[in-house]
Amino acid sequence: METVKSSLIELSKNGKILPGDILLFKNGERGILNFLIRFAQRGGLKDYYTVKGTDNCLISKEDLDYYTAFTHAAQLGDADNDDTPWVDYIFEQYAPNARVRNLDEIPAGTLILVKRLKDRTPERIAKVMFHWKGVVKRKEPYPVSELLYFYGRWCSKIWFARKFSTVFRVTKKHHNVCSAECVCASKEGGWFRGQPDDKYYPALLASEDQYTEKVMEVIVK
Repeated sequence: METVKSSLIELSKNGKILPGDILLFKNGERGILNFLIRFAQRGGLKDYYTVKGTDNCLISKEDLDYYTAFTHAAQLGDADNDDTPWVDYIFEQYAPNARVRNLDEIPAGTLILVKRLKDRTPERIAKVMFHWKGVVKRKEPYPVSELLYFYGRWCSKIWFARKFSTVFRVTKKHHNVCSAECVCASKEGGWFRGQPDDKYYPALLASEDQYTEKVMEVIVK
């Protein structure tokens, strides 16, 4: 996989990144939130790749460390007018609510894994974009407290975490976190059908290869 040092706008203008591409940010959350996500998804990812009923883990320690470091996900938007033939913003679910962020707002030095939805077509991607525009327009909330549900969901082998997540889901109105919203949007185009949104924490979305493929790793300049 290619690693490049570039601005995202430059990559977009050159057609290297496209609308609907999923961006996974290394250490992309803030403070304790970033730590909690890394901790929760490390156990979840190791369990996911371990053969059921055995201790045989199919993912190397190096890959486990690599994917676990990705703690935030977003999806590239599309051009809003004919005068802008390239992508210049991302959609993301980020506390306190869903938003649009310009590519030039992403800090220099940020490491991003770019993944592309397989068998993409303009028609399929248009449905993904339509979903995101509705989410942002409604300012769908992402209260930090709701991450506790996902923390328990991803640590589902731990009894008290699983029990807590079940109770929390019943008593709270559900809203997607960053990676789950990317999955939910992608379902509109036909990807991830039949899969629960909240199954996909950032590390799993970074490592999965059924619906997405790796494009490149970018160090933003």
